[in-house]
Amino acid sequence: MIIKEGLSVPGPPFFIEAPATQQADVNICAKIMRILFEHKIRPIPFASSLADIDSILTSLKTRNIRPSIFLVNTFGAKEILKELNPVLGELPTLYFRRSLHAGESGMSELLPDPNKNDTMEMIGKFTPRLTSVWMYGGKNSGSIAQHAAAALLKFLGDGDFKHIEKAVRIERL
Repeated sequence: MIIKEGLSVPGPPFFIEAPATQQADVNICAKIMRILFEHKIRPIPFASSLADIDSILTSLKTRNIRPSIFLVNTFGAKEILKELNPVLGELPTLYFRRSLHAGESGMSELLPDPNKNDTMEMIGKFTPRLTSVWMYGGKNSGSIAQHAAAALLKFLGDGDFKHIEKAVRIERL
């Protein structure tokens, strides 16, 4: 079984995190997954490329499993962001955007004005879906991962995306 019994959401969370750097502070999806494991929840192993995503989704489809939510760390995902939108479909998505060095996230290149770092404008052009964008930095990535995992556990319990939206917390970087 991929997720803990008793959870009402019909599928596991799907994490997407490109291994852009050796810096542990940017690997927020890996931190969230470790927290979920502590709660006896086994999410889908995270994907780091479009090929990984396609392979995992194909495997899930053959087993009649559909992810309940995508969690995407935009840092280092420059190569896959443009192609990611259609893959996500209409499923809820929680994006993590590193606020320091945000230009390296690849998000700014998808905006009409490359000098403008407005993630919301870019995501506004994506397929309509429940979406939340959380900012994180090197000093608060652990805390943000804790908040995200807690919100995700609540979401998996009842399917209410408001748990994700209400848990957004900006901390001093």
